[in-house]
Amino acid sequence: MERIFKMITVEIKKSDRLKSYYGESAFISFPYNDRIKDIVKSLRVHLFSPTTKKWEVEVEDIPKFIQKIGNSETINIITTQNVTSSGRGAVKSNTKAKPTNIDIDLKKLGINTKVLPHQLEAAAEYRSHNAMLLGDQAGLGKTLSSIIMSLDRQKEENFPCTLIICCVNDLKWNYYLEILKHTNLKPSNLRILGASFKKKSGITYNNCDQVENPLDLIAAMSIGTVKKRIEHLNEISSDPKNKVRFIITNIESIRDKGLLDTLRALIKAGFIGQIIVDEMHKIVSPTAKQTKAMLQLNAKNKVALTGTPLNTPIDLWPMMTWLGVEHSTYYAFKQHYCKMGGYENKEIIGYKNLEELYSHLNSVMLRRLKKDVLDLPDKIISTEYVEMESDQKSLYNQIHAQTAAMLDEILKSKNPLVHMLRLRQATGNLEALSRESNNQMYRNISCAKIERLKELVKERISNNEKVLIFTSWVEVVDIIKRELSEYMPLEISGRIKNKDEVKNLFQTDERYKVLVGTIDGMGTGHTLHAAQTAIFVDEPWTYSNFEQACDRIHRIGTHGTVNIITLVTKDTIDERVHCILQSKKSISEFLLNDNKMSKTERIKFLLDL
Repeated sequence: MERIFKMITVEIKKSDRLKSYYGESAFISFPYNDRIKDIVKSLRVHLFSPTTKKWEVEVEDIPKFIQKIGNSETINIITTQNVTSSGRGAVKSNTKAKPTNIDIDLKKLGINTKVLPHQLEAAAEYRSHNAMLLGDQAGLGKTLSSIIMSLDRQKEENFPCTLIICCVNDLKWNYYLEILKHTNLKPSNLRILGASFKKKSGITYNNCDQVENPLDLIAAMSIGTVKKRIEHLNEISSDPKNKVRFIITNIESIRDKGLLDTLRALIKAGFIGQIIVDEMHKIVSPTAKQTKAMLQLNAKNKVALTGTPLNTPIDLWPMMTWLGVEHSTYYAFKQHYCKMGGYENKEIIGYKNLEELYSHLNSVMLRRLKKDVLDLPDKIISTEYVEMESDQKSLYNQIHAQTAAMLDEILKSKNPLVHMLRLRQATGNLEALSRESNNQMYRNISCAKIERLKELVKERISNNEKVLIFTSWVEVVDIIKRELSEYMPLEISGRIKNKDEVKNLFQTDERYKVLVGTIDGMGTGHTLHAAQTAIFVDEPWTYSNFEQACDRIHRIGTHGTVNIITLVTKDTIDERVHCILQSKKSISEFLLNDNKMSKTERIKFLLDL
């Protein structure tokens, strides 16, 4: 395309200083003019070259530049056709169209399990890109998709290793098991950094392929120090007969400078040719060590996985930057997409330019929903209201009055939700209140939610069903396990180390009908579709976490109708939280970005004042 004018020249060609995801930049040149210069500098990224006298900007920002220039100047736009990086272009996001001529030979890749069409389509889509966000809804098998994508790229480019970084620590064991389950790879082809076999097990990396049950391997492993992880990397990379294809670690490990430097060196040498980051939406803080470290790991090929990509807008900066679709600093990103206010104008009070933000995100994202690609059984979501007895109601009203008296303090707080925690505990976590107030009387108060939970579980088990129970607090896990002890309930939470063993028992052993866990510990990364019912004793602060938790049982392999039951205590903060979540917002998003109500009105709404 070429339009010839006189004043401003915009040339689209191969990037120079800008690390563009597409491999292309727009180069703007013009006779010096303050107005045009200010417009260029208003764009998110703008790099000036004193040598060429040109501004290098993102191609996607050119329509905005032209719009701001208006009719007052003439523009000459020149594009160079077919300029891309490594021949790979932009991802088709949210598409239902199937790639044609998918010629991925799964047998040659060593895939030995059933692969669904949408998983194969993800791998085919990735063939055209160096960086991709796989944002499929939880339950669509992103782990298997990423394994196929990785093996296909390894076969194409012939690099030795893929690095898998799990942003939820316990998921490193899950990835290890999933690779062994779906491929012909052996335990000797995988390495969890720092994991060594206990001497008493008799297992070593030389004989581990002879162990038939992968769970026996995990049970025999223990994780060593960061020094041990570095030793593993050096040992693997220096071995001329290296067989390791996947290196697996957790996000916290890369905080260590020695380990980070070793990984960077192996990436630069081409030994690690690809990085997969699982649950990447967990990386949000720009100042966290692990975020800074992650942004330094720039392998040639990168895949981010998340079932909840459209989280709080400001949290997208690390993920988009790592994938190469965001080039501005965190400060510039925040100024461009956030409405600032509050104390010294430093608090985020809302968001702006969201259409532009999601357009950038969609340029690198492939996201499919279960309803579009799977023929799953029905998922019935219901709410059960419970009413408090007089003792619990009196306790709740007392705490509510104390919280209301702190309204001015809450309004000034950067995190108002902290002040509402005791109200939520009063609906179901009475033991935590007892401990905090040193008042043993609370322990003797009957909790309406727990009483109803016992009835629901009894009913389900009498029909030979299995049940998942979610809560936000480990204290409530303890209460539930005690109250349901006759059913031998299993537990998955942050304090449980052998999660995969627990999960396997629940999935395969008919003696175990009840699994209790925290939303943080059990709500992501686990397949628990042996259950037909999930019960939320309390809801998470965000709708995306609620969806993720529901998808533990409503996923590939689910049989029969799935029931999701949320217990809500009548005339309490539960009702307000439930109301907000049903609008598919997070509580923090509601407090920050509801344009119909002031901050004071929003907090009063939550407190029912």
